[in-house]
Amino acid sequence: MSLNTLVYEAIRQSLNDPLNQSTSDPLDTVSQLVDVVVRPDVAHVDDRAPYVIYQRVGLAPSATLSGAASSLTHALYQIDVYASTRSSVDAIAAAIRSGCLRVQSMSMTLNDSHCSFEADASVYRETLTYSVWAPTPI
Repeated sequence: MSLNTLVYEAIRQSLNDPLNQSTSDPLDTVSQLVDVVVRPDVAHVDDRAPYVIYQRVGLAPSATLSGAASSLTHALYQIDVYASTRSSVDAIAAAIRSGCLRVQSMSMTLNDSHCSFEADASVYRETLTYSVWAPTPI
């Protein structure tokens, strides 16, 4: 299974996890996390917020003391959450952060997170940067 597939499954499971569902506001779009579109690399032209885009932004070589190939692969992943309101982008990003803590098949460590407003598209964007360690080969 590829590292991209593992990361996709981690994001999708985070959004499908009932522990991450918002129940405080029945009109909140985040209560429908299951419907959030998740895509690799780039959004489709017809995608409407909320949606999530993930991409590998770095692949680090893993050195070992013996000089043999490492049994782990280390990559950096950027996960971008887009939504029409700040509260929605915050809730979706929180669900992903929470879900990634519970991933069993690999290690996902949050390195950085920041939020911005994309004026040209009128959407909020939360960028999460993760260090991902997974068994080799992937």
